Amino acid sequence: MSEKKSKGLDWAKVIMSVLLAGLSFFGIGMFMRANAEEKKRVEAQNQIARMSEVIHEREQVWSRLSVQQDDLLKVLKERNQELADMIEERDESILTLSQTIANFDPVRVVVRRERVIQTVDETNPERVRVQFDDEQDPVRVSGFTLTNPAEAEVEVSFTRPLQLTTTVTQQDDGSWRTYVEGDWPNLEIEQMETFVNPRPIRDREWPENIVVGGSLALGVAPEVDAVAGDVYLLYEFKDSFSVGPELGVNFVQDQARLMVGLQMQFHPWRQ
Repeated sequence: MSEKKSKGLDWAKVIMSVLLAGLSFFGIGMFMRANAEEKKRVEAQNQIARMSEVIHEREQVWSRLSVQQDDLLKVLKERNQELADMIEERDESILTLSQTIANFDPVRVVVRRERVIQTVDETNPERVRVQFDDEQDPVRVSGFTLTNPAEAEVEVSFTRPLQLTTTVTQQDDGSWRTYVEGDWPNLEIEQMETFVNPRPIRDREWPENIVVGGSLALGVAPEVDAVAGDVYLLYEFKDSFSVGPELGVNFVQDQARLMVGLQMQFHPWRQ
């Protein structure tokens, strides 16, 4: 009885099962390792970004390293709960979250003589009124002074709005940097803080993760007259890793053989 059972044992299937299981563990192990390494890289760069300072790149341009984080809504809730609630109600995703604090350097406006009008109060000749109005981009200063008794009024306004341009870039090592450019002279950026979520703004629907493909193989040796074909259906767990069942048919010497297995794809360099 035992000899018959041993003779009926299909060693090819056993070997294929072992190889298939080994391939599965290998693929899953590589995926987990790559995922862990990516988390370590991001965390290390985030620590550097948090310790970095604002760099004055050139006139009116400043930059600082940015922090990469998956849950920007949580960060926003710590800063502006009302805005976070509104975004959450609309089921929107945040791509970047940036905060910039700017100040003006002291601006000295010298009023030109031709922009000054001096008059005397007819009812009180000793009281002199000096009225002035001048501007130095982007500041306008106007007002007047009076003597006997002394009195003054000054109004400071801006001739144009402040425009800040924020640009977020990714460097070759995968880290992020934020550039802020202002169009006002005498502007000084004191603090910059940016959080980046590199995932797509819109999360994929689950059908978008399904990959349908196929393959065809032809034996080249005369003694192995075989043609093999298969169709597989994969579900993409991450951009770099896909796994799913495989169904194939082999034709050996005009005999069809059904094959069932596991298909995996691993793309270690996919962004």
